[in-house]
Amino acid sequence: GTYMLGIGCTFFFFYFLHRRKMSTGVPSMRAALVSGFGAAPAVLSVGSAPLPPPPSPTKPQVLVQVYACSLSPSDYRMMSGDASVIKNPRSGKFPYIPGGDIAGVVLSSSSNRFAAGDRVVCTWRAWGEGGLAEQCLVEEQFVEVLPSGMSFVDGAALADSAVNAMLCVEDAGV
Repeated sequence: GTYMLGIGCTFFFFYFLHRRKMSTGVPSMRAALVSGFGAAPAVLSVGSAPLPPPPSPTKPQVLVQVYACSLSPSDYRMMSGDASVIKNPRSGKFPYIPGGDIAGVVLSSSSNRFAAGDRVVCTWRAWGEGGLAEQCLVEEQFVEVLPSGMSFVDGAALADSAVNAMLCVEDAGV
């Protein structure tokens, strides 16, 4: 289900993101953009988005070069306008970049835990700009080291599955 959808979306969008070069003079990146509420294929397009700012010196953040991003059911529910996820401050502000779970390489960091070149996986649930873009700025608390030998695609798909499994275990009181 979600894993295969994530792989398909990852391949489709990143093929186009990295295939085309930016032609504007403004610092920007390629990203998947959601233009309004509706069905995923109809409201998604690939376009230009501003580059994320550098990590803040006042709070631990990590700037990640995104190599893979998975879309979870929450991403699709938010795109469709589902009232249960409208609490998200990004909801209703278009265009926005979807994608909550990413894997990639650290470009820069204001964190003591991560340095440029580290392979990481992130679950981005603070509802900032999403990860279906070339770069994503993530708060340190949502970043972990990508296990050695694990691919970026597997890492991006793992985050949502791992969080859901952990919640199930906690709910069961195990």
